[in-house]
Amino acid sequence: MIFKIRVSNSGKGRVVEKTTVPTTIASYAGYKCPYDLEYSDMNIVDYEVTFQGLVVHSGSGGSGGASCEPDNFIRLYNGAGVMYCKFPLSNTQQSAYQTPLLVTLQYGYMDSERKHIEIRNLRN
Repeated sequence: MIFKIRVSNSGKGRVVEKTTVPTTIASYAGYKCPYDLEYSDMNIVDYEVTFQGLVVHSGSGGSGGASCEPDNFIRLYNGAGVMYCKFPLSNTQQSAYQTPLLVTLQYGYMDSERKHIEIRNLRN
């Protein structure tokens, strides 16, 4: 069984690699986002795909013969990316049935707004 999975950034912000973004404001030290980001940190999405109890993680392969391409991460081009996941079918499956395909995406996201302000000295 082969699945073609498309992902896209439908927001106005930018997708960045998840390890560049702190999980809390208090833990900001040591993270790259937003001022030390490099081009290679942009548009990176990690994934986990589960089907019939078989799991594929980005960067670490899959279980039971399951696999996805690209195998390390999805890179978005013009806000969109594609991956292909392959899962072996059991020889004991003789009839149709339903089972979920679970796709978990992990990424950082940054968004900003600009607002012009004027600072005046009130001591004059």
